[in-house]
Amino acid sequence: MVDTRIEVIVVSINGLLDGKRSPWGTIDASGEIAPGILWCATPSHGGIKVDRSHNARIPREFREDGGWYEEDCAWCKPFIFFEEEIKKNTGDEASLKAIARQEHIMTAQAWFPEVFAHWKKFGPF
Repeated sequence: MVDTRIEVIVVSINGLLDGKRSPWGTIDASGEIAPGILWCATPSHGGIKVDRSHNARIPREFREDGGWYEEDCAWCKPFIFFEEEIKKNTGDEASLKAIARQEHIMTAQAWFPEVFAHWKKFGPF
């Protein structure tokens, strides 16, 4: 089976979400992947947080409540829908590597076949 976890190593840890609550607990590290697309970590888990405008652009059937996309699998959704935006605006080497290796595509294929099918039909975005 393919390891579908994103490696979150960010060039700039800016703490935009530090101390705030996430679905996984209080955030103790965070940073920006691209404007409106952030990563966060808690002592036990983490994921991607997209702002309201980005979350609204994800098709309703694939959207996560509150714009929280957990790090093991759901992280692939914002990476699929905002791949070009991330590539143009990120300084996060791990995100660029994940996209270059198509980890977001493989994760969607393994865990969210309906998202993968949408990408195959309409993507990349």
